[in-house]
Amino acid sequence: MQKINVTYGQLKKFMDKKKLKSQDKLVKKVKRILDKHGIMSIQRVAYLDYAKELHKKWWDFKGKTLNKEVKLVFLKWNERGLDGNVLSKIAKLLYLKV
Repeated sequence: MQKINVTYGQLKKFMDKKKLKSQDKLVKKVKRILDKHGIMSIQRVAYLDYAKELHKKWWDFKGKTLNKEVKLVFLKWNERGLDGNVLSKIAKLLYLKV
């Protein structure tokens, strides 16, 4: 097997690009969900922020910790008046349960 020399900076740069690409794909899918549910443009920012926050949790945590974090994020945005049904559908895009 060939050994590959990679610095931490190179690896971080690669992972950051990968994270941004996956977030961009998520945002496009979220916008389709918002269109389908007739969410007004003034509320879209909040739903997109929710999706981005979930995406960050998805990258940073795994297992039980991830499940707890997802529930906390869901409760926070639901208490801010966002539709729980739409929030659940957004979470499902990341294969998360709320």
